[in-house]
Amino acid sequence: MKHWRVLFAVLFLLLLSIAGAVAGDEPSQDEMRAEVSTLVKAAKELTTLWPWSGPVPEVARVATYGKPIAPLLVSILVDDPDSVEERSQEVNWNVQQQVALALCKIYGVTDEAGHVYMNRASREVNARVKQFWIHEVYGR
Repeated sequence: MKHWRVLFAVLFLLLLSIAGAVAGDEPSQDEMRAEVSTLVKAAKELTTLWPWSGPVPEVARVATYGKPIAPLLVSILVDDPDSVEERSQEVNWNVQQQVALALCKIYGVTDEAGHVYMNRASREVNARVKQFWIHEVYGR
């Protein structure tokens, strides 16, 4: 009977250490915010819109965080980059595109109009981009 208690105690401690290691792999919110800020800064330095200018390297770095970083990215997307209200906030198309490209990479979605803001797409198509990502990320 004593051996079972020892075995149970060892298994319990082993499971605790595994659970701790898995929990420790989760990136912190501060770490993810810093990566998103780096992505935004790099996107702001672009002088050419996507697809003529490809994704910045920070897109791939942000995407390595996977789905936990997606809500931070969605919060950056504007509802309608062509609306008067959004324009008064000086929407940066490069930022909007690069953030959407990171979401495409995370979710394995094609980088096309309707998933990424496009300067030549209709206003109706661009107005659906954020809604698409809200549905993908939050299932709403």
